[in-house]
Amino acid sequence: MEILITLTPIVIIVGLGFLILSLFQEMKNQKPSTNNRNPQKQFTQAKTTTNVDNYTQSQLISMLQGDRDACQRLITVAKRQYPGKSEQWYWERAIEDLIRDRR
Repeated sequence: MEILITLTPIVIIVGLGFLILSLFQEMKNQKPSTNNRNPQKQFTQAKTTTNVDNYTQSQLISMLQGDRDACQRLITVAKRQYPGKSEQWYWERAIEDLIRDRR
């Protein structure tokens, strides 16, 4: 019984050490999370919207609380529905659709 009492703290310490070691190894092996605000992605988006005035761009982006991915999805939907229009027209259409849908 005395051996069991003296071994219990040692077993607990070894178990905690193993747990901590496993935790650090898992953290080391995890890939860094990807952030939606990728500077390269923003650069390519800005490149594709050169024909759109800054006011229209900032208006749509602010209506979507800065969600550029949602903005791009709205533009893509408008391009599918109404092919052959100007880039400015698609941005204005997305703004009008948002205003209409929020009523």
